[in-house]
Formats: sequence, structure tokens, C-alpha cells
Amino acid sequence: ALLRDGQAWIANVGDSRAYLVQDGAARQLTRDHSLVAERVREGDLTEEEAKQSRARHVITRSVGSEEDLDVDTYGPLTLPGGCSLLLCSDGLYDVVGASEIASVASGAPPEVAARDLIELANEHGGPDNISVVIYQEEGNGLGPSDRQQTTSLQPPGRYAIAGITTAIALVTTALWFAIAGGWQALAAF
Repeated sequence: ALLRDGQAWIANVGDSRAYLVQDGAARQLTRDHSLVAERVREGDLTEEEAKQSRARHVITRSVGSEEDLDVDTYGPLTLPGGCSLLLCSDGLYDVVGASEIASVASGAPPEVAARDLIELANEHGGPDNISVVIYQEEGNGLGPSDRQQTTSLQPPGRYAIAGITTAIALVTTALWFAIAGGWQALAAF
């Protein structure tokens, strides 16, 4: 996500998600690039069937899997005062529902909410790496120094490789955008 002057531009590949958290609700902004998500969009599976499918973690797009990568872009999205932009891996949303995400992300400062969401996902079994980043837009009483808060927590030891891989993929994507002029193209989108 690129944030500037109360607006966001999002680039997405894979099954990590972006949510807009506002007025006690979390609205998914991105589309998952997974086999079951595509089947749900096509009407072949229901949401409930998708949650139970053994193929729910089969990814149809990912960074590094193809030479020419198809990246979904969203924006500019206006971020109303007091809302939060939440970025997370499937380790969170697979075990913590959108209403719980909204409740926790709305009820605490971003750094506390991110930690609480990771703890909640671990309490629900934490079967995958859990990454959470929260940005809170000004307008809810926070001062300028508190405007942007992100939290990065180390996943449990058995997920350290997945966390490092995710970080490398994010840095690689950011570099690709910078080198290829993707940010200018994304901003014009």
C-alpha cells in the first residue's frame, strides 16, 4: 500500500488482504488469488465450502512464480478520518473473522490492535504465518506523531522462514515497482 494525503493505492498478488476498517466493520478491498477464491467468484463453490476445501491454500498468482506478473491495483481510495487500513496474511483472516478483525482494529491504537490480532489468531490455532500491518488515518484524536503506526511481530519460530519469505517478496515487489516506474503507473490508475 502506498499512502499519501489521505488516499491509498494498493498493489496485490496472492492471498494476503487489505481491509478498510471503519464504523465497526472490516471491508475487504483486495481479491484473493487462490483456486477456491476463483471458484467462489465463478459460482462453483460457496464461501462455506471454500473454507472447508483442502485446496484453499492453492495460490494462482504469486511473486516470483512467473516472469510476467499480473498485479491487481486499487486506488486512489479515499481514507476517511478515523478509519484504518489493515494489511494481513491469510494466517490472520483464516482463523479470525472480519467482524472480530473490525472489533479489535477499531478498539485500540494500531500497535496494540496489531499485537492483539496476532495473539487472537494464535489463540484460534495459528496454523500459518500471521502478519498484520495497520495504518490509522488522522481524525480520531491522534496527534501527528501518532498518525501512522505499523507493527511487525516475529512469527513463532516454526514460521520464521515463511515470515522472511513474505518480507523478501514485499521488498522485491517494491523494488520492481520503483525500477519499472510502477508507482507512477499505479498513481495514474
